[in-house]
Formats: sequence, structure tokens, C-alpha cells
Amino acid sequence: MPGPGAPEKRLLCPARVRRIRDGFSWVDRRFVREGWMERLSREEILLYLFLVAVADKEGLSYWGDPRVGAMLKLPRGEVERARDGLVRQGL
Repeated sequence: MPGPGAPEKRLLCPARVRRIRDGFSWVDRRFVREGWMERLSREEILLYLFLVAVADKEGLSYWGDPRVGAMLKLPRGEVERARDGLVRQGL
């Protein structure tokens, strides 16, 4: 139930609500609320969201840089630079 003055939300297409099958991932709202979107470069944001989406239950990913770069349409070396940026930021 929305609070006073909050817009009422409704599903646009209830048939398209996701159902969890093979796994699940999410991006914590703190990613936006704590300013990460503002501090990170476009490539760092893109890589972070990709890694969240493909991580296993322990938060690990086994995708190699060439494949990640192809999936994200990043030029050679950008995946490594983006990862280095995420590491520097503690992500």
C-alpha cells in the first residue's frame, strides 16, 4: 500500500513478471543511493552490472576478458581498465 501522496503503481503486463528458474541476481539499491553511479565511469558501471548478473552464489564469475569485452562491446583493454577502477573503488 503506497504512503500518502505516493503514486499508485500497477503492473503494465502481469504475464511478464519474472519467475526465478536457474538463478537470481540483483543490484542493491545502495549502488545508486550511495553515489556509485555518479562516481564510476560508464565502462565501470557496465562491467559491474554485468558481473552482478553472471556471478555465482559466491559472487564469482568465470568469464574471460575477451568474452566479456565482446558481450559489452568494449574495446580491447577497457575491461581490464574498468575492473581496475572497480577494484580501486572497493567493488
